[in-house]
Amino acid sequence: MGRDSLHLGISPTKQAADRIFKTFISLADWHVDMHGGELFEDLDFNIEILPIGEPVDEKTRALARMFKSEKIWEVPQGTIPQMPNYPGRGSAVAEANHIGIPSCFFEIGGEGRLRKEQVDQACDALRNMMMCVEMLEGEAIHVEPTVYSGGNVLFAQCGGLHYININSGDLVHKGQELGYTVGWDGEIISRDICPCDGLMTNMVVHGGVEPGDMLYVIADKC
Repeated sequence: MGRDSLHLGISPTKQAADRIFKTFISLADWHVDMHGGELFEDLDFNIEILPIGEPVDEKTRALARMFKSEKIWEVPQGTIPQMPNYPGRGSAVAEANHIGIPSCFFEIGGEGRLRKEQVDQACDALRNMMMCVEMLEGEAIHVEPTVYSGGNVLFAQCGGLHYININSGDLVHKGQELGYTVGWDGEIISRDICPCDGLMTNMVVHGGVEPGDMLYVIADKC
């Protein structure tokens, strides 16, 4: 009738997320969000945490060091210039932190591939974490990681076919050409120039891109 109305319904997805959070996550001592990458992503193995300036941050940092990861990425809100509102609220990790539960993202894999060595690495890392918190018996291994904080995200400037020169997990340098986009005539129409020194944590690997598509996520070394 040409009037705005307030929809009071709650979607099934939101209901399920709320039930999972209240039934499981909110009761936990520790929380780990396992990420294996999406079909169009390639992730370097690292642990990502979201410090919020509260006492829980120190427990979260301790949790991140339990997985034998050589790389930990701290991302407080506002430390990625291209995405100033990231990470914000709403994710399981962020919400767990805000109620005092140490929580982190476990990042590995991608491209829709099930690689046995990565599955074994993830299981071994989880077992080590469980030994650290005495969920399992055994002697945990401690690794002193390199810590990264904040970073940069590059987005596609043009639409076309996208080629990548590097791999996830590479150390990249300011001014380095990370990849390029060609038009339908085969000519290069855009080059991806790295804005900083850092670690390539995540790349988008589908061949065709549109303007504004995310291409690279680079973590800055502390």
